[in-house]
Formats: sequence, structure tokens, C-alpha cells
Amino acid sequence: MQNESGIWLQDINLTRPVVKNGNNLSGRVSESWVHQHTNRPIAKGELVVIGSIQSSRNLSHLLVIKVTSIEPKADGSLVFNGIRVPNVPKNLI
Repeated sequence: MQNESGIWLQDINLTRPVVKNGNNLSGRVSESWVHQHTNRPIAKGELVVIGSIQSSRNLSHLLVIKVTSIEPKADGSLVFNGIRVPNVPKNLI
């Protein structure tokens, strides 16, 4: 994971909590976030890190998802699906 790129999201950027469907996780980012990040939207193969760093020694509350598919919605929001990455890549911190 040395050259991974990623997007940081806070919980407030999600229009619903991340849900688990089998081995996949799914999240939905708001239309306002998508509109503000048109130059750097979420892309397939990218890492999405959800949460915020509170302490450099405590990263266990972060959720990292490797995006396997994205789906734009009619309301302007974006649904992403992916698999959980068990460890936070150090180069994203």
C-alpha cells in the first residue's frame, strides 16, 4: 500500500451510516460534498478513510475502505462500495 491515494471523509459528509452487505461496505456521500469536490471525487480503486485523527497513537476508530464501485445518484449524491482495509496505511496519515 505504499503509493495508495485516498479521500478523507468525516461522518458529517455521509448521508447515511456505512452499512455492511456481506463482505462489502457501502456508504453514501452528500450532494454538497460531491459538488465541492468535483476536481477530486471518489474513484474506483481508491481508499476512503472515514473519521478524524484524534491522537497519532489511536487510529483504531478510523474505517478504511478500498472502493470497488461507485454509483452517482439522481439527487447528486454518490454511493461507493468496497472492502474494509484492516490497517490504516501510514502514508495517508
